[in-house]
Amino acid sequence: MTDTAKLVSAFWRIVEKQTIERGNTLSDFSRSVAQSILDAGMAAYDDRDHRREQYRVVSAPTGSGKSSYAWALLAALIEAVPGSSAVFLCETINQCEDTYRELLKLVDAGDLAIWTSAHDAAKSLEDIERAYHFTPSAQFRANDLPDYRVIVVTHKFYKGTRGALSREYNGEDRTLTIIDEKPSEVAIFDIDVADVMKVREWALAAARINDAFDAFTALRTYLEDVWELERTGPKNYRALQHSDLTWFSSEQANRLREEYEGREAPDLKVASVIGFAQALASGFAFMSRYQSSSQGGRFVGYKPDLPIRPGTVLLDATSDIDGVAQIAPWRMLMPAPQLSFENLTVAHLVPPAEVIKPGERVSQIVKKYQRAEPYARWIKQAVCENTDPGEKVLVVVQKAMLDHNYLPGESGSFGDDAYDLNGRKVAFINWGTGIGSNRWKDATSVFLFGEFHLPQRATVGTALGILNEPAGACARLSKMGSSNSRDEVFLTLREGHLLRWEKQLAMRGNARNITSDGVCGRQKLFVTSEFSRFLLHKDGLFPGATFTKSEEARKAELAKGGAKAVATLLATTDRDCITSLEVQDETRVSLQKHASRILASEPMQAVMAQGGWTFVRGRGRGNPSKFVRAAVSQQADLGLAA
Repeated sequence: MTDTAKLVSAFWRIVEKQTIERGNTLSDFSRSVAQSILDAGMAAYDDRDHRREQYRVVSAPTGSGKSSYAWALLAALIEAVPGSSAVFLCETINQCEDTYRELLKLVDAGDLAIWTSAHDAAKSLEDIERAYHFTPSAQFRANDLPDYRVIVVTHKFYKGTRGALSREYNGEDRTLTIIDEKPSEVAIFDIDVADVMKVREWALAAARINDAFDAFTALRTYLEDVWELERTGPKNYRALQHSDLTWFSSEQANRLREEYEGREAPDLKVASVIGFAQALASGFAFMSRYQSSSQGGRFVGYKPDLPIRPGTVLLDATSDIDGVAQIAPWRMLMPAPQLSFENLTVAHLVPPAEVIKPGERVSQIVKKYQRAEPYARWIKQAVCENTDPGEKVLVVVQKAMLDHNYLPGESGSFGDDAYDLNGRKVAFINWGTGIGSNRWKDATSVFLFGEFHLPQRATVGTALGILNEPAGACARLSKMGSSNSRDEVFLTLREGHLLRWEKQLAMRGNARNITSDGVCGRQKLFVTSEFSRFLLHKDGLFPGATFTKSEEARKAELAKGGAKAVATLLATTDRDCITSLEVQDETRVSLQKHASRILASEPMQAVMAQGGWTFVRGRGRGNPSKFVRAAVSQQADLGLAA
C-alpha cells in the first residue's frame, strides 16, 4: 500500500473514532466536509512534492467540523507517512491550547509540541496563570519546535521573525501547514508625523537607543518635507520611497517591532512607525491626503505578511467571499459543501431619520453624545421590539458605542455578567472581534448594527500588498486615488471585507449549531447594512433563508435615486413589468436620459440577472421603455401574454 493510500485509510479510521467518542454518527453532510478536508490535504501534499507555492482553501461552513477533520488529517499523516511533519496555526492563544488538547487524543505526546507566550517553558506557571488566566497543558521552548513532528503555534508567531522555527522539522520544510481561520495577508502601518515624533522622544528618554533616535529624526524630517508638498492633482495618494534609513533594517529594529506588535498604546506606536519605515525603504508606502486638503495627510506602509509555501491548507468559512480569493493567484478554492439556511429568518432594519439621516454613516454619529445617545436608545428599542423576554440575544455595534458607555460593553457573554434588557440576556460586542468564537452559540437572535468599514487607505494598502506591488511601480495607486474609485481590485476587496464580517458575525449565534443534514440552527438575524448591497448579496450569503421585506428600508433606498434605487425597485417588486414612467415616478430616475449608465452599473446587472429582468427599449410615441421579467418576455415571444 502506498503512503497516500495509507494516509486515506488512516484518516477515515480516525474520523470514525472521533465521531464515536463524541457520541455522534457520521452523516452524509459531515462526511462531505471531511472529504473536502482530505481532498485539500492531499492536494497540498502534492503541492509540496512539486514545490507549488499556493494555498488550498476550504470554505466549509462555520460549525461544520473543519478543525476536527483537520486534526484527523494531521494524525493520519504522522501515522501513515514516515518522516512527515505538520504545523497547525491558530489565531489566538486559547485556540492553540484547545487544539493541543485535541491533538493529544490523536498523536503521541512525544511527537507533539505547542508554543505561545502562555506556553513558554522560560516562564513560571504562576506568571502565566496571572497573565493569561488559565493553566497551560504543556510548556516548551521555541527553539525546540523543529524537533517535534506536530506543533501548534499562532498566526503571529508563524509570520514573525522566529517563524522559521515553526516551518521546519529536522532541517526540512514541514509536510503540511494547516491555517485555522483567515490570517492577515498584509500588514498595514498607518501613522502621521506626530506618531514619529512621540516614538523619537521615547527612543531617547525611555529606551535610550541613540541610533534609533537618529533614525527616527531622519524619518521625521523626510515626512515633514513630504507633508509640505502641494497636491498636484485631484488624486488622494502619493507614492513614497526613501531608502536612506539604515537602522530600520537592523536586528535591533526588528526586535523592537516584534516586541511592541499587537500591544501598542494609541499614543506610542513603536511597531507601526518601525514597520512603516521598513516598508518605505522598499517603496511599499504612500501618503494618503486628507480629503479636500492641499497639504498633509496620513502615511501608510504595507507589507505582504503571509509566507506562501507549498503544502498549505487554509480553513475559513468565508474565504470564498472575502475578496482575496478573487484577486490572489496563490489561493486555490477547493470544493466544499454548502450550508442550508432554511432555519434562518433575516430582516433589514432602518433607524428613524431623526436618529441616522439617509446616507449618513454610524461612524459619524458615534463621535458626539447628542447623536450617539439617541442611537443607543433606538438599538435597545429595536432589540425589545423584535425579541421575547427570556431570549439570549447577541448585539454587534461600533466599538465607540461600548468604549464611551452608550451601551454596556462589559456584558460580552450570557453568563452572570449578561446585560438584562427587559428580561432578555443581551451580550454586546463590537465589530472587529468575535470571529471563530462559539461563546454566543445559544443566541436565538443576532443583531448587526452598522457595518465594519475600513478606511479607504487601508484597503488600498491591502490591495497593493496582496498584489505585491510597490506603490510607485504601477498605475493602480492612481486608479484608487479618488473617494469614489471604481478600481475593480479595490471594490472587490472592500465588498469582500464587508460581506465576510457580516456573515461571520451573523453565524455567532444558534445558526452555527448545524444539524446532521447540513441545515443551520434556528435563529433570527437583523441587519442594518446598506440596503442595496444587502439585496444584491443576501441569497449568496444565506441561501435558503427567509427574508422579511422592510418597507422602510425600501422607501429610504428609492428616495436616494440613482442606479441603486432602480435596482432596489426591481429587487423588491412583485410586478412582472415596470415602465420607465413608473421607474421615474418611484425613483426620480429618468431612463430616457440615463438608461445606459444605469444599466451598466454593477447593482443593476446583478439584480437583473437574479430576477430574470430584461430591458426593452420603447419604440414610437406612447410606447415607453420597460423592464420585463424573463417569464413574461418568453410568453410574449410565444404569443401567450395577455
